[in-house]
Amino acid sequence: LSAHHHNLQYNDVAMFFTPVEKSPQYGQLRVGDNVNDSVSVSEFTQEHVDDGLVWYVHDRSESMEDAIDMNITVRSVVDSSVLAWYREQLEISVLPVNDNPVNVSRFTTTLTVVQDLLHPLSDEEFHLHDPDSVQEAIVIRVTFNDTDASSPFIVDGSPSIEFRKSDIDEGAVSFQATEVIGTVDYELEISDGHHMETITLSVETVPQTLEVIKVIAVPIVQGDKSVVISQDHLLVNTDSNVEDVMFNVTRGPSHGTVQLHGQEDTLSTFTLEELTARAVAYHQDDISQSSDSLQFVVSNRFRQLAEMTLNVVVKPLVRFAEEPKFSYADEFIAVKDMMDVSELHSVAGSEVKVTVLQAPAHGSLVWRTTRQRREISSSIEGFSSVDLAEDRVVYVKHEHAPAGTYQDGFEARLTADGVQPANTMVSFTIDRSIPPSVITAAPTTEPDVVQED
Repeated sequence: LSAHHHNLQYNDVAMFFTPVEKSPQYGQLRVGDNVNDSVSVSEFTQEHVDDGLVWYVHDRSESMEDAIDMNITVRSVVDSSVLAWYREQLEISVLPVNDNPVNVSRFTTTLTVVQDLLHPLSDEEFHLHDPDSVQEAIVIRVTFNDTDASSPFIVDGSPSIEFRKSDIDEGAVSFQATEVIGTVDYELEISDGHHMETITLSVETVPQTLEVIKVIAVPIVQGDKSVVISQDHLLVNTDSNVEDVMFNVTRGPSHGTVQLHGQEDTLSTFTLEELTARAVAYHQDDISQSSDSLQFVVSNRFRQLAEMTLNVVVKPLVRFAEEPKFSYADEFIAVKDMMDVSELHSVAGSEVKVTVLQAPAHGSLVWRTTRQRREISSSIEGFSSVDLAEDRVVYVKHEHAPAGTYQDGFEARLTADGVQPANTMVSFTIDRSIPPSVITAAPTTEPDVVQED
């Protein structure tokens, strides 16, 4: 009998166990260093149990079950007075002589674990089958070559050289991998109390995985001063603990800072745990710029990756028509039907200037007039939100534009007081299959002032 079967903990008391008459029925209780040198007793203590000195010896009868009914007396160590008394029964399961051995055919002989991490053992890996033994009766004992090392097998949070199949089924057993890469063999003795099998378990320790699989520019919308940096922008594949994966900022952004969301202190490092929790943010200090960037390296306790760059781009606060298509037969196509900057106008509280960075390939942006096409103004270099709202800006095809349906567009820069500038691309399709639209009357004069960059 061991403390696994019976363990009562009291302070400053002595425990005495007295089996009642005719108990156990099919065996004896004996005390001794080993079963051969043990003597039959009518009383023993918890200390005897803790020291592994108490034995149950079966009488070799056909009985499959037995029980020990005990009177338990708790006495003071000071004056031996009785402090408590109660009765307990310890059930005994008797295995037959023709007991089948534990089936270890599906018990793994190789185990792969990750460097310095805890690997839970499962029934799939440590599968044992014994039809005539309960799981609690199947014991796995580990032997070591290095007697000074503590057991890498962890049971309920503590190193142990012995555990039961029932402990594995309950998820209570794990293997603590070392920091050393390589393979180590362990001898496991598997017993059901009657038969014992010895298996060599090879444990291979592999490095922790650490790789950045996605780096995407962080978009900050015009008018906003900060934006959360998340796994949408930085995605890391790792089996390390998230608090052990570090992002070290080697070059901070030129026009802003990296901060914990809602705080003002500049970060030089942050963890994958903070990134996953969406706690890291970019705050833009200089709103005169439409882009920024920072450089960083990712590391864990064992590896450091190469330096990488994370870009920040200002996303224009502009709404585009969804898949805009216009008739090939239309002489004038209103730009206000392609884009809407009224929201940016509202946020800035001032007029929005749109500077054309790259003109359309097959047409021109011009002021709308009622003149014949050959008399319309030359291409313009910019316009304003007011011009869009009053429908002054139109697109006209070149004489040598493609004869069939084609795509065109222009690149522009949006600026307004109090917000960051942003570049955008306006794309549209000129389609021969669309009938011409009805053209309404338009202003007969060009605006007095043409906006410039």
